[in-house]
Amino acid sequence: MILSVLFRSTLRNVYFYIIIWSVGHDITSVNIMPFIFYAIHLQKCRHQQDLPRRRTMDTLSSIFRFAAAELLCFFINMTFAVSSMSVVRLICLVCTILILISVMTDYGIKSAERDKNKSVGERNRVLAVSAATVTMIPLTSWILLCISAQSGEFVFYGAYKLLNMPFLQYYNLIEPEPSEKALTLGKLLLMLPTAAVPSASMTLSYILAGKRAEEQQ
Repeated sequence: MILSVLFRSTLRNVYFYIIIWSVGHDITSVNIMPFIFYAIHLQKCRHQQDLPRRRTMDTLSSIFRFAAAELLCFFINMTFAVSSMSVVRLICLVCTILILISVMTDYGIKSAERDKNKSVGERNRVLAVSAATVTMIPLTSWILLCISAQSGEFVFYGAYKLLNMPFLQYYNLIEPEPSEKALTLGKLLLMLPTAAVPSASMTLSYILAGKRAEEQQ
């Protein structure tokens, strides 16, 4: 694999040097065209090889931002955990939701500014990958919670709360018991919309920031 990469890189450089040399020595464009077409083909292959790495970076960036929001909300929840007053829990819920929305909105705006020179298709791809990533984490945990509540084979409600710290107090309002045995289908459906909040915040800010960047150009 390493030899293959070195061979392609060397061959690409040789062809570019041939093109430059040909232009400098007044060789006809007919003789140059095969080299030009092959050089373009090599550049296209290189771009296609970079796509998986770019998708990986977009995915990791989305996970990092989501994890950062989760960590901040964890500390907020631990700070207010000593109080059993409903008003304090409500304030805590508002704070954690705003933290999540702020972090994901900031990520969407910065991603749009970074991608302002990309094509529409490339921007849509970046947005789709990032939105799917931050949606898959809470959605997968919700599916596991439903399986746990219906089957009773394993305990997952506590882990579900830890994986979705911005809405911890919201889940406590729906079902304060630590066990998922009391979770009915109606309560589970009330928890489902929270899975869309991270991606909705990021998607909306990405689209609006992208339109603003286009207007400024």
